[in-house]
Amino acid sequence: MKPPRTVGLSFAILAGVMWFALLPLLEIATSVLIQYRVNSIEIPVTPQGDTAAPIASGGELLGITTLGVGAQLATSLGFLVIAALAWRGRPRWIRGAMIAAVLLLLIWTTINAYTAMSAIPDIRAGFDSGMEVGRSLAFGRLVIGALIALYMLWYMNRGPARAFYRGYYLRRDEQAREGTP
Repeated sequence: MKPPRTVGLSFAILAGVMWFALLPLLEIATSVLIQYRVNSIEIPVTPQGDTAAPIASGGELLGITTLGVGAQLATSLGFLVIAALAWRGRPRWIRGAMIAAVLLLLIWTTINAYTAMSAIPDIRAGFDSGMEVGRSLAFGRLVIGALIALYMLWYMNRGPARAFYRGYYLRRDEQAREGTP
């Protein structure tokens, strides 16, 4: 009899999908939608037929480069593919791929959060409370991401999850060789 996918493993995969795939995709969609809306603003025309002179023009609202958006999109979609295969339980190597993906995303999240938290404010840009809010959000994202990653790593290495990905339960003599009770 093939071991079933446990509730804890299901929860771990779903939490990882929400945090490492859906949240970044939602960030991309929100940023692109805002940029699209800002770009579609038309400059009003005065009664004389002249366009009103804008106070400012140009600029980048997203805050990240197109390459950064592409990398985030590719990473999120790649994690979705790995998570779908991990949910299915096949191929056998997907457990290792999921663990590696979670570790890489944890390292990436840590680097991004540390960069955001340690950024020195530019006096020419002015000071506002948004910088402190951004630091708090980066710290929260780091903590929650680390907790989700640790839970996923812990549960993916438990016996029931290993049995699910292996496709069978170990016999007593195999358990003794592996060192599991």
